[in-house]
Amino acid sequence: MHNETIKTHALLLVAIADESLRLQLLEGLPNHGWRVLTAASSAEVPALLLQHHPAALMVDPGIELPEMILESFRIPCVALLPQQEEAAAVGLMRDRLITMCFTPPFNLDWLAASLSALVRLCRGENSREGRWFYPRTDEAPDAWILFAGTWTLQAPGGESIRLSQTETTFIAALAHKPGQAVSRREMVEALGHDMEYFDLRRLDTLVSRLRVKVNNVSSITLPVRSIHAVGYAFVAPIHLED
Repeated sequence: MHNETIKTHALLLVAIADESLRLQLLEGLPNHGWRVLTAASSAEVPALLLQHHPAALMVDPGIELPEMILESFRIPCVALLPQQEEAAAVGLMRDRLITMCFTPPFNLDWLAASLSALVRLCRGENSREGRWFYPRTDEAPDAWILFAGTWTLQAPGGESIRLSQTETTFIAALAHKPGQAVSRREMVEALGHDMEYFDLRRLDTLVSRLRVKVNNVSSITLPVRSIHAVGYAFVAPIHLED
């Protein structure tokens, strides 16, 4: 019965140069509802895509794949980034191709849930307005906490970041829709401005300032992502406290 169940799980092709990461995913993800097929070089990927038709592809910077491969197979792609780097965008949709970015080490529960959400998105099971970029997990460990009353953001490691009123309002708007994109219009209105007269570049400046604040006191990068042509999303578990 167990083997029959495993066969129904979606298949993830893992193209990662780091052997230890490949092994972690190969051994761990089957316990979270995913079958895993691995490749150690870009040369192996096209044949594996053709032969096995995986539901999603995970790749790191050590594996260089021509963009035409992803576009030809229309396969959702999960990119792994070094710890010191940050994704420029998450949830980029181009001809039904959606890309999400993760930085190891990662929680396999969250990764498996995110992969499942990503595949559902590519299959059109969610609308554009309800697009999820991170699984909603009410009891997820290592969550961020926003203390709105004291304008303080607490990182998963326990570090506290003092915010301005505008920054608190910005994070609170994201925290009310964890993992979902908050449109720029929604954000501008939450900040008390008129969309018609508001310079949207101020939002990008606000996000940049927040990232610097967090980086100054925590080793964890602020998980706020700019969603292409949509808005912003907080792509990690976060709790909102008054």
